[in-house]
Amino acid sequence: MKAWRWCFLFLWCGIPASLLADDPVFRAGAAASVITPPLGSSINGGFQDRQAAYIHDDLHARCLALDDGKTRLVLVAADSCVIQRGIFDEAKRLVHEATGLPMENMLMSATHSHSCGTLTAVGQSDPDPFYQRFVARRIADGVRCALENLEPAKIGWGVGKVPEHVFNRRWLMKPGTCR
Repeated sequence: MKAWRWCFLFLWCGIPASLLADDPVFRAGAAASVITPPLGSSINGGFQDRQAAYIHDDLHARCLALDDGKTRLVLVAADSCVIQRGIFDEAKRLVHEATGLPMENMLMSATHSHSCGTLTAVGQSDPDPFYQRFVARRIADGVRCALENLEPAKIGWGVGKVPEHVFNRRWLMKPGTCR
């Protein structure tokens, strides 16, 4: 066999199948970072400030990275009542500097739990600047781990009902009444 054929065969066999396919491989990666504040920290979500006396469960920033072969994006849901934009912007900046992922490809949110560390002044509680920086860093760490965990995935969905775990605080009114 001529040398160029061997080179072609070698190169052809050495290329991953995903690069030769017409359809890029969809990938997903997930990670969670612990964002539990230290004991004694301010807890917001009520009408007055209170201090963390124990830890029932750790708080997390849950991160999901998605990549369709053309665009990467990240979704984050952090256990907190309210997180001000500056904390998310700092987390995005850290991720961008470490990975190159554009900041506009990151969507971050708070779960709105009323039993989490104070990150934004709410209900007479004041945030600790150290805790704010800690959470920004841990969100960025979670995003970076989710990006590192990318692997081939499929999109699916499901439906379920668990009414015993749902509480609706709306008043059920009799038809035709306004109170």
